[in-house]
Amino acid sequence: MNRILAALVMISVVAVACGPNATPTTPPDVPLFADGEAIAVVKTRLSGMAFDSVQSVNPGIGVHNFSESRREPLEQIVVQRNCLPLYDAFEYQWSSEYLGKGVWSVTAETENSEFSTAKWRVFENTRTVDKIQSSFPLC
Repeated sequence: MNRILAALVMISVVAVACGPNATPTTPPDVPLFADGEAIAVVKTRLSGMAFDSVQSVNPGIGVHNFSESRREPLEQIVVQRNCLPLYDAFEYQWSSEYLGKGVWSVTAETENSEFSTAKWRVFENTRTVDKIQSSFPLC
């Protein structure tokens, strides 16, 4: 009886040690974001960023058109501008790449500006955006 019990215990120990839970497997590193979501996170951040810009205005007409005559005195006013329209105005093309471990690289590129490339890192868990390289210093 003791031999049978000892044999059953030994078989149980071997089965547990060699079973499917014996070696831990790491889960596959798959992105949580859908295609384009990292780009949307960056664009949302840019649309929430504003900076002050000096604008020349003609007191009687409004915003000065530089093709008009400059005979009338101009006033300078400070206008808050949103960052995202700057990227739209220069027709930036957006792309993203999953780097692994919940981190994305987002790039915006254009041929219509001397500042041709901007890059960000986006973290899935926190939706945090880190600026790596910006086309516009204030954005």
